[in-house]
Amino acid sequence: MKNTLLKLSMVFMAAVLVTACEDKENIQDAKTQKTDCNYQQRWIMKDYQNTMKIFTDSLVYTVYDIDGEFGEISDAIPNPLPVWTKGDSLFIQRRRTEIDAYKMEFKCDCNVMNLTNKDGFTVGYFREGFNLSTCP
Repeated sequence: MKNTLLKLSMVFMAAVLVTACEDKENIQDAKTQKTDCNYQQRWIMKDYQNTMKIFTDSLVYTVYDIDGEFGEISDAIPNPLPVWTKGDSLFIQRRRTEIDAYKMEFKCDCNVMNLTNKDGFTVGYFREGFNLSTCP
């Protein structure tokens, strides 16, 4: 009887450990999965909500709000800056020899984008029309 109880308890413990390991692996897989978020949108700066950046596949434009509304690319300040990506990095060419590199991180179903430079300074953006208060 003791041997049977001992064997049953060992089987139960083994089953619990296997299940716990599988759950941990699933969580790790979910953390490392890449998303299909796209930077090519209209993004409002978190800290300066009167400033919008419009990212296209090759240029970034700056548009300021006038009377509470943002204009289009045709309303942007002159001289958009070249922009491109490689992996999760975004590059903006400021001058001929000056290129800023940022790590892109998305959250809140791709509605919030954080760009972090090599010094750890982060600039946050949210999509036009997104209610930022719904994102922790």
